[in-house]
Amino acid sequence: MSDSWTWTVSKLKCEDWDFRPEVCREDDLESCSSYEYSREATAFRNAVADSRRRNPDYGQKLNHPLAELMVSPSTKSSSPRGTLVDALTKPPVPLAYRIHPQWPETPFGLLRRPSRKLEPDRTFALSQEDIGGFVRKLLGRPDFLDLPKTIWDPESNSETIMLRIPWNFNNDQLRKRFDQWLKDNRPQGKEGDSRPKVEGFKSPTGAGSRPRQIRSSLKALGAYRLLFSYKGNRTKARQHTDVLKILGKDFYNNETAWTGAKQVALYGIERCSRTLQTQLTLEKFRLKWETDEKFRQDFDKLGEASTEKR
Repeated sequence: MSDSWTWTVSKLKCEDWDFRPEVCREDDLESCSSYEYSREATAFRNAVADSRRRNPDYGQKLNHPLAELMVSPSTKSSSPRGTLVDALTKPPVPLAYRIHPQWPETPFGLLRRPSRKLEPDRTFALSQEDIGGFVRKLLGRPDFLDLPKTIWDPESNSETIMLRIPWNFNNDQLRKRFDQWLKDNRPQGKEGDSRPKVEGFKSPTGAGSRPRQIRSSLKALGAYRLLFSYKGNRTKARQHTDVLKILGKDFYNNETAWTGAKQVALYGIERCSRTLQTQLTLEKFRLKWETDEKFRQDFDKLGEASTEKR
């Protein structure tokens, strides 16, 4: 799937556009959505392909913990989890090592089930920041010295916060305290608070639930790919084999449903592309380290000096 790659009827597999519950289980929805929408991000596809050309061993390195790829052997023995200095003085892990080796050619539905969990399905593991990488991002901001104690991201309605967890409390005690912290700190759009009010996802069974929203978005993506394969011809797209079974009667009987699905899919692609910008930025840093000898020497000297001080 290169920059010139495009969906065609001959290339389109059923798993490329069929995301029904019997094909994509609910506990796979988050991973499936991230995987499938990222297949549409051209800049990201090209960056991964370029990284793989420079790192042909990517298939073997995928399952390595990031700490093992970033921290030198001498450091690992004394600090198995790595440190902030390690993260700041080592170049970012190549993008090729962070992406499933069968992406983007293989649809999510055809991956072997044990390999489908590309990201942890637990919310906090999924969103936990690598402190070293995060600080590196902050250092590049012109307002670094004036940053507040939390970082608000308006694109995703998320907030990055550094928390100190007193592990001497048991889990029940920590949950109660965190529940109270959430009540006190959820954005409510109050006067003096620059954060807008953010409503949480609806109940897990309602029409506005997170699983149903993801499922609807994936359905729109499937319809978009099928429509694209027929060069935008809605009449031919709705006559494609199994459209009624997979997409439902709205798409089979109503050509306007395709227009709505296209809009939803394009919005999802744009949003996914924005979320991938951080990885692209880290890859640009990695590429500069690999190709600019003076930059690499200066960067490595910084790492050596930091190691000597420790």
